[in-house]
Amino acid sequence: MESVSICSIDCLPDDCLIQILSLLPTKEAASTSLLSKRWRTLFTFSPNLDCNDSIFCHPEKSKRKSFRHFVYNTLANLQGRNCIKKFSLKFNEAECMSKLKNLRKGQGSFVVDRWICNALEHGVSELHLRIQNELLWPCGGFPSEVFTSTTLVKLSLGTRSHILTIPWDTYLPALKVLFLDSIWFKDDKLLNVFLVACPALEDLTIHEEMYRKAEVISSKTIKRLSVTYNNSEYFYDSGIISLDTPCDGPLLL
Repeated sequence: MESVSICSIDCLPDDCLIQILSLLPTKEAASTSLLSKRWRTLFTFSPNLDCNDSIFCHPEKSKRKSFRHFVYNTLANLQGRNCIKKFSLKFNEAECMSKLKNLRKGQGSFVVDRWICNALEHGVSELHLRIQNELLWPCGGFPSEVFTSTTLVKLSLGTRSHILTIPWDTYLPALKVLFLDSIWFKDDKLLNVFLVACPALEDLTIHEEMYRKAEVISSKTIKRLSVTYNNSEYFYDSGIISLDTPCDGPLLL
């Protein structure tokens, strides 16, 4: 099989190249900026930004720092550009988070908040956050802008995070798909505040590590519901998940 040369790829129009780059993790897409002057900023036009902690958790401090600079510079290059379709930010390694705890006490929460808000300011429709946020936000909670976005259609929050406060004006009018992985809301705010503020919600997935108490999920729009728990030993006879919905069509559970 003949290899495809860089010259033949360069013959493609920018729109095609951007579409190809949008299929890659942002770190890999950004590496193409070294190919030539034409490629230098092409990856920043991708509608999908996928940033993970693979470099951030590098044992060398300079490598971890480079990830922060990479995310900052990528978002900075979006000024005046088109909307972002999907923004994914992942800190998956608890060990890495622990090592960075002292750093983030001083500036981490502000930095990460700014990244998230920057994506929201660009009209992102899919937001996927996987952050062990007690190390970032000791008082609990993601940036308030996450709960008041008018453009979000898909929202994924995780993991092992405590949301102690929700803005009084929480409202996500366009949200249709919600995925919560080990997210704990104080005082039943998930059921009494958050879900009520999602009038278009159709698909709800809740994953938790342990079962806590009986819950009633009330929604007029949900068509698909998935609730899973890792540890069955925490189930009790009184524990019941009830769904209160007037849905006329089939409900997938």
